[in-house]
Amino acid sequence: MKNNHTTGYINKAGHLTDEAVAMCVEAMMREQLLRELPDVVSSHLSECEVCNDRVTGLYMDVKDEPEILKRITAPTHPEKPGFCINRKIYTYGVAAILLVFVAAGSYFMLQAPSSEKLFERNFAPYPNMITVKSNVVNDKAKAMLCYEVEDWDSAIVLLHQFLINKSYTPDVMFYLGNAYLAKGESEQAIHWFKEASTKSSGFDEQINWYLALAYLHKDDQDSARVYLEMLSNNDGFYEAKTSNLLKKLR
Repeated sequence: MKNNHTTGYINKAGHLTDEAVAMCVEAMMREQLLRELPDVVSSHLSECEVCNDRVTGLYMDVKDEPEILKRITAPTHPEKPGFCINRKIYTYGVAAILLVFVAAGSYFMLQAPSSEKLFERNFAPYPNMITVKSNVVNDKAKAMLCYEVEDWDSAIVLLHQFLINKSYTPDVMFYLGNAYLAKGESEQAIHWFKEASTKSSGFDEQINWYLALAYLHKDDQDSARVYLEMLSNNDGFYEAKTSNLLKKLR
């Protein structure tokens, strides 16, 4: 039975308490606990972008921490439960460690996430929007098929081949930049995003977004900020993402 009381879950500002954030992150790490989250917490997360961001950010920060992973994989002892989902006081296990990360909001609120973490949280290769599904197999279709299955090396070779044999089209350059960035080669990604930006295309906003991410991958937050500020002046798809990311830059 889920606990529907707000005590201990929502603070005076109307957001999740640190304990509730720790509860949510442990529930994410112990997938079986997700269904046991109190209704008030689940409902709040579905409506509050700020708390979603807190929970997601903390999860990304701690999901690979050795001490937390050890607690997650350790066998549970019934006489000393690792975590009681419906109690405010956590004395054992993962939640106690998580509270160290969010104690008084200091870790999460005062320390800016690293460029690497910001990149990881925000990067996803742009979906294939240029290949029409059909029985026709051409160079571009082969390249984008490799792109879709995340065979980045093959996609890069075939996209280069298409550019050489056909024409230097901005859409192909844009996807080539994405493939390089997915491989972690930010310098090459930046080169091709900038090449694409010099030609007329329907990818202007996307190019600026991915250029910002490529510079984050390089740990060049000043350059990333330049492209994010360009995007912040537009009421487009990336408006909310851009605003959130700008707030987190050092």
